[in-house]
Amino acid sequence: MAIGVVAFGLVAVLGVLPIGLTVQKDNREETIIRYDAQYWMTAIRAGMQPTDALHQVEWVELQVDDGTGPIVYRAHRPRLGGDGSGPEWRDLQPLFRGHLKQTSWPTDVIGWMSIPDDGTQFGSIKKTARVRAMNGQLFDRIYGRKVLVATKREFISEGETAFHPLPGGEFAFSYLLETHIAPDPANANLWRITLTFKWPVLDDPTLKDSTKNADDVKTVSTKSFTTLVGSAPRKTPARQQLPINQKLLLDVTLPDEKITIEELAALTGMGMITINNTLLSMEQADLAADIPEPEAERASPGQVRPDDKWRMGRTYDTHGLYSLRPMTGAPPNGGYRPVFRRWFAVEDRFFGFIEPTDSYFSSFYFFTPDYQ
Repeated sequence: MAIGVVAFGLVAVLGVLPIGLTVQKDNREETIIRYDAQYWMTAIRAGMQPTDALHQVEWVELQVDDGTGPIVYRAHRPRLGGDGSGPEWRDLQPLFRGHLKQTSWPTDVIGWMSIPDDGTQFGSIKKTARVRAMNGQLFDRIYGRKVLVATKREFISEGETAFHPLPGGEFAFSYLLETHIAPDPANANLWRITLTFKWPVLDDPTLKDSTKNADDVKTVSTKSFTTLVGSAPRKTPARQQLPINQKLLLDVTLPDEKITIEELAALTGMGMITINNTLLSMEQADLAADIPEPEAERASPGQVRPDDKWRMGRTYDTHGLYSLRPMTGAPPNGGYRPVFRRWFAVEDRFFGFIEPTDSYFSSFYFFTPDYQ
């Protein structure tokens, strides 16, 4: 009789135990999400900071819709080897070129995830990233890494040839992050950043099938976090996209530095009229700002005012800029194979990639933090 009573009690206890374990698991995952949300808010507001923890981002996807139907662009974190093949790569070792692209990955991610939802020349943009938890267990952060040294030379973003999770890594905790960047409807001077987390990732067909997108990834829970900032994210062109004269002026200055045309001429050897005309074109691209002097007229194109002062902007110097490729469209089965070529080289020093085709999404936006 005593054994029967004890057995009855044990059955009740064992029935509650799975519920307790589930609640503990859910609480742990929500705590991770809250800490990661705080990290993401700080990283996005800080602009183009090369934050090492963002290597935990496995892929980024943009769904761009200009009214004619969405185009899906996606980039997976670059592998240490295998990006590119053929004669344009013969002077670069696979690990070296993969390392170049990996170094820019954290800033690339912030640039993509900070694009406004609307108000760009592309139409509406939905931004999604798959992330291995930054504040989770050490097992998840290490064994969940799915982009290691590749065994193939050609660019393949999906499938077993590109992703080699360590034993048990397929069970590591990860989540989807969607960012929404838009003006605050209640105050025209503020911008609203909303982070939406979806977890845990149960199935991710995008890793094996290029026709699948973020909407096909299976998750369970959803939670959003919102903050307000005092300025809009600014479009920041890459250095590779600029004309040579603009590159020269930006290379000899610092962001937000105040400098005169005469000083720029001494630093670059360019003529003052050429510098003035270049600065005027840079102003249209938000790369330079004129600082008017009291009771002074602004120099027009073709004029020379050596004492005119300008505040210089900033560019985005990246090696991974053109890895965000369309997953739909030609060639058959979706996607384009990128052909990366060296932009310039002197004595085997690598200076960057050139843009292979207009089919790649190559626009970045960053918030500018106010350190004053």
